[in-house]
Amino acid sequence: MKFLSVSESDFLYEMAVNGACVVEHAVDPGLCERMKEDAHWYYRQMRPVQIAAGLEEISQWSAHHTCGRHDGIHAFLDSAVIEPYISAYFGNKPFILNTIGTAINPPIAETGRYEHGHKWHRDIRTYNGNDARQLLIALVLLDPFTIDNGATEVLFGTHHHADFPPANFIERFKRTMTAPRGSVLFMDGDVWHRAGQNHSNAFRIGLSCVFTRPYRKQQMDYPRYLPESYASSLSPGMRQLFGFNARMPASIDEWYQLSENRFYKSDQG
Repeated sequence: MKFLSVSESDFLYEMAVNGACVVEHAVDPGLCERMKEDAHWYYRQMRPVQIAAGLEEISQWSAHHTCGRHDGIHAFLDSAVIEPYISAYFGNKPFILNTIGTAINPPIAETGRYEHGHKWHRDIRTYNGNDARQLLIALVLLDPFTIDNGATEVLFGTHHHADFPPANFIERFKRTMTAPRGSVLFMDGDVWHRAGQNHSNAFRIGLSCVFTRPYRKQQMDYPRYLPESYASSLSPGMRQLFGFNARMPASIDEWYQLSENRFYKSDQG
């Protein structure tokens, strides 16, 4: 197992107080380079679909549900290198992948912009508070994140409050999360954040992995979405991650099953 630069106890403390934590050098640079190539491949595949759906501007420079191939992203997920942090965040109980996608932060000189990412936002629409730990974001830095190239900005502590903070709070508590390539920025789903403006002359790419407890509905039904040839090759750990142990039956025949054959397994919470 790769040595990780932040202890689980320090990770949990930073997440509780700040709503964010950076673990540096968690992913090998070579794998980051492979995943950058994957990001461009998925974007090329999905761009015509985005345009046909009338989402040309709002979806520009992003690709969603970037999985289903034996590529660099698969290798990263299968390595489970950040699993100790995810498991600790969810109280050492099962979790699944809610969604996964890539974000390409373009130089400001480029035509178009990463529309959604440049606005302050939370990744959860319904605020529960009380340290609910509904959702954990793991943003894998496929490039170095710097002030110049628009590193992610986080409003520390805002996961404790339902409302968006006033302007004077933003100026005082905004943190620019700079870190080397291969680092992972973890964020509580309730913390406000955004991508910074990229003033460099190169694209800055991140892989966003979102994890939840199994009983929360996935943004994509991955057990149905993934190609059968890919799904049948998955390890038990990857099947858990993609939600194969937390499926919903779609017929009475699927509902009435012996416990070992049930779509939603009894250990999923």
